[in-house]
Amino acid sequence: MSLRQDIVGDGLLSSRLDNVVLLVAYRDPECQKMRAAAICLLLFASALGALRPIQNFDLTPADVRRSTPRDRIEVFVVTHSHDDVGWLKPMEGYYKDQVVYIISSMLVALKANPVRKYTQVEVAFVRRWWQDATQDQKTALYDFYHAGRIEFNLGGITMNDEATSSYYQEINQMTDGAKWLQDNLGAVPTAAWHIDPFGHSAATASLWSLMGFNGFGLNRIPYDIKNRMKMNQGLEFIWRGSDSYGKTTEMFAHVMDSHYSTPNEMNFDGNWDVAQVADATVKMAKERNSWYRHRYLLIPFGDDFTHTNAPADYDNMDRLMDYINARPDYGVTLKYAVLSDYINAVNALNLTWSVMDHADFFPYNDGPNSYWSGYYASRPAYKHSLRKADALLHATEVMLTTVRNFELLNDTSSYDGAVQELRMATAIGTHHDAVSGTENTRTWEDYERMLTEGKEAVRTPVTRMSEALTAVAPSDAADVEYFSVMNPLGWNRDQVLSIYTNYSGATVTVNGKSVSSQVNPLPTYTTLNAKYRLYFVANLGPLSSTVFKVSWSQNEATRPVGSKTLNNGNIELAFDEDNKLHSVTNVKAGKKASVSMDYKEYMGMTDNGQNSGAYIFRPAADNTIDIGSNQNFFKTMIHNYHQGSFDARPYLFTTARSQKDDELILTGYATSQTGFGLMATNPGKSSGWNSNPVVDVAPWEDFPMRNTLPNVKYAMGRVTVKGSASSKASVQVQFSSSEKGVQSFSTVPVVHVSVATKGTPTPNLYTLVASVMKVDENSFTAVVQHYLSESGWSDDDTEVQLDWLAVEPGYAQSGQNYILAGTFNISANSRQALVSYHQATMPNSIILLAAQSTTGIFTSNTVDRDANHFTAIVRRTDQEDQAHDDVILHYMVMPRLGYEKDVRGQVDSKVFDGPLVQEAQLDFGGGYGQTVVQYKVQGLSGNYTEIVTEIGPMPREGRELVLRMDTSLNSGSVLYTDDNGLEMMKRRVNYNTAEITAGNFYPIIQRAIMKDQKEDLQLNLLSEATHGASSLSNGRVEIMLNRRCQEDDGRGVGEPINDMSPLRTELWLTLSGREEATVYSRYLSVVQQFPPIITKVTGDGRTFSAVEAALPENVHLLTMREFRSEKERVVLVRFQHIYARNEHPVLSVPVKIDLKTVLGPAFGHANITEYNLNAAKPIQQMNKLSWKTNKGALSTEPKAVKNGILKIQPMEIRTFLYTL
Repeated sequence: MSLRQDIVGDGLLSSRLDNVVLLVAYRDPECQKMRAAAICLLLFASALGALRPIQNFDLTPADVRRSTPRDRIEVFVVTHSHDDVGWLKPMEGYYKDQVVYIISSMLVALKANPVRKYTQVEVAFVRRWWQDATQDQKTALYDFYHAGRIEFNLGGITMNDEATSSYYQEINQMTDGAKWLQDNLGAVPTAAWHIDPFGHSAATASLWSLMGFNGFGLNRIPYDIKNRMKMNQGLEFIWRGSDSYGKTTEMFAHVMDSHYSTPNEMNFDGNWDVAQVADATVKMAKERNSWYRHRYLLIPFGDDFTHTNAPADYDNMDRLMDYINARPDYGVTLKYAVLSDYINAVNALNLTWSVMDHADFFPYNDGPNSYWSGYYASRPAYKHSLRKADALLHATEVMLTTVRNFELLNDTSSYDGAVQELRMATAIGTHHDAVSGTENTRTWEDYERMLTEGKEAVRTPVTRMSEALTAVAPSDAADVEYFSVMNPLGWNRDQVLSIYTNYSGATVTVNGKSVSSQVNPLPTYTTLNAKYRLYFVANLGPLSSTVFKVSWSQNEATRPVGSKTLNNGNIELAFDEDNKLHSVTNVKAGKKASVSMDYKEYMGMTDNGQNSGAYIFRPAADNTIDIGSNQNFFKTMIHNYHQGSFDARPYLFTTARSQKDDELILTGYATSQTGFGLMATNPGKSSGWNSNPVVDVAPWEDFPMRNTLPNVKYAMGRVTVKGSASSKASVQVQFSSSEKGVQSFSTVPVVHVSVATKGTPTPNLYTLVASVMKVDENSFTAVVQHYLSESGWSDDDTEVQLDWLAVEPGYAQSGQNYILAGTFNISANSRQALVSYHQATMPNSIILLAAQSTTGIFTSNTVDRDANHFTAIVRRTDQEDQAHDDVILHYMVMPRLGYEKDVRGQVDSKVFDGPLVQEAQLDFGGGYGQTVVQYKVQGLSGNYTEIVTEIGPMPREGRELVLRMDTSLNSGSVLYTDDNGLEMMKRRVNYNTAEITAGNFYPIIQRAIMKDQKEDLQLNLLSEATHGASSLSNGRVEIMLNRRCQEDDGRGVGEPINDMSPLRTELWLTLSGREEATVYSRYLSVVQQFPPIITKVTGDGRTFSAVEAALPENVHLLTMREFRSEKERVVLVRFQHIYARNEHPVLSVPVKIDLKTVLGPAFGHANITEYNLNAAKPIQQMNKLSWKTNKGALSTEPKAVKNGILKIQPMEIRTFLYTL
């Protein structure tokens, strides 16, 4: 079984106990095989009240929750092997070691028994096997497919990742796989599953439906959602991925109840006993079937790279099937099947299904502390390279089609192979362990090799085609270079482009006319192998190529100016005294917002059960220490801070929490910048404790809410408690002496105190108790008791110090940040108090307690807690046999947030202001730099700000770098992110999670958007590559840019992602009214994803355009590529309406296109046939299954082409084959 299997998944026992779900994993021998000494034994506890909502999906609608009779359960056994196209080995290694044997032996097994079936997914491996296969093997594969015994499930080159790949990448790799299957086997897949990608996107559901799949199998969805689906028979539903399409993209969705591996009950190891295995299998089948609404059950028979000896595996399953099927008393029958068999059977039941509308399953988590949101930014340099390679592929395909249309080169037959090499490299790059960045180092290097070789393969063809398109006349002029600029889009394009150079001066001309240009020095922090950047204006027609002549010189480049503003007439940026962005103003619209922009580093968790790693993002936080059971009445421990080391010794605050009524005294010792010791004592008892108490530990340099809740008054400090001859010593603290915060309060504050020794104390000075005696607006008095002795301590023993925090009472909240501070009166002689409150807090909040009494000394800790209450226990530690008066319990409730550090406070700045470009170069030091660029042009280029981050490389391990923007936008802590670049998803902060930071990061492929509805303001961040994004506070957005992990996260890759690659990544920022911003978010995003291709050529040339007129601004030419050329030339063309329904008042409307003329004269006499999205089948031959639902929806059926006129509707992608 794969180590990546859900921790809360197959093989786990689940029992509901009061308010807690306990999930206990078994020791998995397969895990041990894959990773030496790995024991997959984990314990998770998750409060049922902390379950996230499933957006736009009702698990239990009364009209559909009726089940069919279950007199006999029919089990569909789906034999498969999940073959990663690279993970722990490169693809070729997996092929030679395993896959070649899997496919070949599978053919032998199928031939031996006519009832056997098999499911093959990854076409990349079938293509590779085909190269080595004999003709008999190829014929057998063909025959088994057409006999219905082999199903090509999905049919893509690979099983792509759904979080980090773009819709363009997904469509491409699915098209390439479908084409290979059609060309070689006449195969057209009708069912698909994604059993290993780490979460599922709404856009993928839409795209797969448009490819004609009748059903979609899912697996990795959040564990808490899967558990609720099981309890409510909600594991199957109808998924509508798009609001714009509505019912048109409905697709049946089946969630695997456990995992994609063979159930443990089907244990064929050794000399297995068929009766025992049959009994266990039947019991398992009945339990699993109870989680569905009908008597059918799908059981996977396989796992990662299984069935290398397929005949033996089938023989074992045959024996089990025969035994069970021969015994009617079992009430269960088993048969071999493929996914489409199961989907067809369920469809025939004619049930009414629940609908999930426009919702996805991100972020995925397999436990309360295990959010797979780290891989959104793992290996970002590869994500960036892959996106650039896809843009190159798109442009190369357009160029090749155009060159052939106009017969500009005599022989281009070899170019097809070159383009195919790049196409395969990019298709494989979408694999869920490639673009995700979750592969090991040698596999990553192999992915990089494929991309490099693919780009190199098309380099010469692109140069030759560029010169042919522009009819270049060679020139040997000195200090002059010529660059062909090709616009692969169907729109006119006015854009500022750039070339990196070592020349400080240049003039640029096109067709003999000078164009505006500017040369700026590159920043000192750049990783580029150049000294300067030449900017120039390019006015490009649709599908055009133009040659720009650059005459180089050593004239002086643009000089820096002393300015803290950039204003290009459209957008003004203001920087503060630390040279960081302060505000953004849309000059023309008169709209201004405060916008601060800074880099922060989260410290990755490297302790406490779950590390931050390749898949999982888990920032170190004010966390808990598990003390564990103990037979003695005291226990000592040494811990490093989860946050890493501090610049100075932090304040240390602690409160114990026990599962029973154990009372603990906590004493810190040997506190330092890197860690601390902790002594836990069970007072009044000579024995230890059997429960597993934990300690809330908060090491703070300053009050963590000081910036996010600036109106909350607080004071913080540390005071030395002088030794005393008695066992008690008191100390009065004046707030005027506070080291942090205010000097006094207007009302009596809430106080917390924790005691520690600075060094390692003598053995008799471990257990100290700190308690509060009195508090007023200006001071408080605390008392410290030496609990285990009647005598005091000498200052020669060690220095006893009291860390204290005072906060004004009340509740304050902003986004995920909050503090609830108050007091509660515990009546005389009572030990326990239930403190309830109605304010919004998280169930796993940090709770700091302190007891106040003038007549005694008390320790205090919590017993249980929830989002709106906790139970506290107090115990008198002096005169323990004496009664006590009323005790005032001071409490503070705060979130458990990810710990972060500033990259740098003040930055070094250089500002350049020339005729074309304004540029601020901000040096953060340590290899971190930010370049902010604005263009002095009209049109779209003048309305966005380019933000370039350069990291070369991250200097420290265990860090996760984010770009944080705090703005004045009243966003309500709502962020909009794109699913695969298509659908926009509304993301509200999920407070019901144990990992508030990691649990609220989402993937962005192309854009993140924040809106202020009242002020009609929208901030867009457009990304050229995939990142993670979050908004944890009102007006805040964070973009995770890079990660360098110190530890492995235990999900199978077996090594930390210690990525040392330099990174240069780019975001485009716009701020405007929402209608204008919608245009930027959609149109500009396409412009960013498909940049012009700049190619150095040998001389000057003409301007060439393949079309006479541009496409409408809401219709994108997504694809134009050579598709077949054996008998007749066929070109694949896709048109995309880039706006969603009701997204824009003018542009979210249907558009008419004349298919005969829109692409120029070469297509005027073509035979045009519309196909499904992956070009596998003509649209007229599509015959998808229909499903009854309990929810109506808008149905925007595609409008049929009439007389060559296409009427394309919002969000539609229409696919055509032009036979020329």
